[in-house]
Amino acid sequence: MGSHTVPSLMLVAVLGLALVSPPPAAAQVQSDAFEERLYFPTADASVAKPLRLSIDIVVQGKVVTKTFDVTTIKKWQPPPRPPGTSAADFLKDLTKAATAASLAKAMEIQKAINTNFAAEFKQLGQMATLDTYSQTFAYKNLNTQDAIRKSTKFDMLTQAADLSLVVIPGVRLSTDLKVDRPVRETDFGTGENGGIGRYRGGGTGAQGFMGGVPSFATGFDALGNGSLVSLGIEGLFIASLTPTPGESADDVLRGLTFELDENGIPATFDPLLAEVSLNTPLLGDQGFFWGNDDPGLVFTISFGGGAVPEPASLLLLGSGLMVCAYAAWWRRPTKRPRLRTPEARSGASLGAAPMSRRARSAGRPLRLLIGFGTVVLSLEKTK
Repeated sequence: MGSHTVPSLMLVAVLGLALVSPPPAAAQVQSDAFEERLYFPTADASVAKPLRLSIDIVVQGKVVTKTFDVTTIKKWQPPPRPPGTSAADFLKDLTKAATAASLAKAMEIQKAINTNFAAEFKQLGQMATLDTYSQTFAYKNLNTQDAIRKSTKFDMLTQAADLSLVVIPGVRLSTDLKVDRPVRETDFGTGENGGIGRYRGGGTGAQGFMGGVPSFATGFDALGNGSLVSLGIEGLFIASLTPTPGESADDVLRGLTFELDENGIPATFDPLLAEVSLNTPLLGDQGFFWGNDDPGLVFTISFGGGAVPEPASLLLLGSGLMVCAYAAWWRRPTKRPRLRTPEARSGASLGAAPMSRRARSAGRPLRLLIGFGTVVLSLEKTK
């Protein structure tokens, strides 16, 4: 057999395996529970200015996508400050009101999700549920002391609170980060200083995106303080800026991109999509953080990624690498084998020459390939 024949046959075999393998559409659709941690709304939702959700749910291997509006969210109402109340005590009152507003918003979102996916959740045997998480707040403006925001390491006066989150079962994981977003949310007016999204199982490689809908900043929140737009990764770094009146959503996103890059969170602004992508995949308990309380700005938040390669894909990749290694080994220069028997040295024997080292080890890469395939196929059977 010629020196090129064996690797060529192996390459043909691997290509044949690729041809008979099921197409990506036939692969198992992966899913995980998704949680959205909620702050408190700074404006009412309405038919004209809803919170719009688009979610992909996986039911019995099929993807069901539904888009719907939540129009019943009521804004956070900061309580009046009694005369003589200290800054610390009033901060407690504000966070207590924020906790109640976060729960009320979570209940409205939960109800909307369960209503729209009632048939699918019945098949899954699960529904969207509520839970809580801890967050620490500080005064947004120390002079007015009438609003709160997420605290930073520089705040001296802070107050912890248990806010609400919504857990959505069976949310699809995706592989194409550019266009495939199983969770999409557009807030046309409710606004809040923060929201956090993540897959509960970790969603290895999941990423968050913030896109701007053509809109312009007022520069102020509902209470007359400077508005705040935030973006980042909870636990690593969150960029925040106060837009100037008339500043476009695109310019705000460019500013956030610059601040993230300057602080070690790689981010990219795509001017065609008018979107910022955080190029740092979420790991473990990390969450994608966003916030906007400027009533003039509208942003879309989306999530993608999290899916892991199927074992069959791993088999094809490994097989291809093994073929390349085997072809390189087969073509390497070798020394002529030494003839060791007296008969061979004297030429007295015309029998077969002793097996060369190359011939003896010719089957090793093939055995490795077969072993690799066996392991991956066994993993496939255990799924």
